Amino acid sequence: MDALKIDLPSSLDIAMITSYFEGISQTVADMSDNSSLVIDAKELSIIDTAGLQLCAALFLELSRRNISISWANQSEDLVDNAKHLGLSQILHLT
Repeated sequence: MDALKIDLPSSLDIAMITSYFEGISQTVADMSDNSSLVIDAKELSIIDTAGLQLCAALFLELSRRNISISWANQSEDLVDNAKHLGLSQILHLT
């Protein structure tokens, strides 16, 4: 089975969290266990602590369900911000 792909928006900050979370919640809920997901961050230019926390919650939930999750097109800002907040390992950005 091909991996499901989710494209992050250009801005994933506190102002966008609710609408983005609502948009991906059903998609993630519909995923079968032991499947895979790719998060594409090519459009992402702004991410704050709330955005990183949402990503961390997504990674933890999918990991719990044995769903493989990976990144495509990680930005340096994404990696640096995750490292600064101590989320690199949870987000598989190490």
